[in-house]
Amino acid sequence: MSATSMGNALLLVAASVAVAVSSNSQASSIVSQTATAHPQLVTLFFTTLDKEKRFVTDLTQTEIRIYEGGVEQQIVTFVPARTLPLTVGLLIDVSGSRRPYPAFEKEAAREFIRTVIRENDQAAVAAFADAIIPLVDFTADAAKLDEGIQKMGTISPYGKGAIYDSIISACKSKLSTAAGRRVLVLSADGPDNADNSTLDKAIETALHANVALYVVAVHHRDDPYKSSRVRARHRKEADQLTSQTGGFFAVVRDSWEATEAFRKIAMEFDATYAITYYSSNLTQDGKFRKLSFTTNRTGVKVAAPKGYYTHSK
Repeated sequence: MSATSMGNALLLVAASVAVAVSSNSQASSIVSQTATAHPQLVTLFFTTLDKEKRFVTDLTQTEIRIYEGGVEQQIVTFVPARTLPLTVGLLIDVSGSRRPYPAFEKEAAREFIRTVIRENDQAAVAAFADAIIPLVDFTADAAKLDEGIQKMGTISPYGKGAIYDSIISACKSKLSTAAGRRVLVLSADGPDNADNSTLDKAIETALHANVALYVVAVHHRDDPYKSSRVRARHRKEADQLTSQTGGFFAVVRDSWEATEAFRKIAMEFDATYAITYYSSNLTQDGKFRKLSFTTNRTGVKVAAPKGYYTHSK
């Protein structure tokens, strides 16, 4: 892509982002970076991996195809997502099962935030148990974010782990109207056990808000309270949350694995692509549209949201 075409692509994406942020109604759809005058304009984020599960960072627009409902769509813009702002919500479990709270998780999260937040980015930090406990609102101030993460260790574990409620609440916050890419990184030691909301509702809310979910599943080696059945359920839950929304999950058991998991998430942010296209389906009924991606590069797979929700008239 030439410098001129890259500049035009960025202008198109930036313009659609700016208009979307000014309209609360846009936040109810995965296509929150869509201009009001063009409700068919869809913005999506995806990554590609080779056979060794390494991120592919040199993909070109001609190597990717996107299908909506089985019909190929015409890509309008194709740019590295890191040329756009990044907004990160960090949620860490402080429910009653976190006794003792593993210090390595906090240190890995601190390094993660220091690594990923750049000049035009922002992040927020919160704990959760029965409900979300806000610690730092969205900011690019690295010192404030670091201070918020360190506060995690001062919260006495309590209550149940309301993972689904916390995801829903976070995806309905300022995160849902942020410009550029939106992600929610959640660290927990087990599956939802509050039983207030459902897995499907959490995924649906994330897709409506165009938020990619990432889960760090902390299965501490010395934790006597988690059976293999509970941990298997946690892995299944994490896989569903992340694979449907365009993120991924990692199981960690010690300091090294926690650091590697957060490092891989940071690497994925740098390897993500942003595309826009005008949907060939002109119906705006608020329903879910299935998406699929293909690439003509041998051995490369695409990781992306499974679909998006259209606007309602």
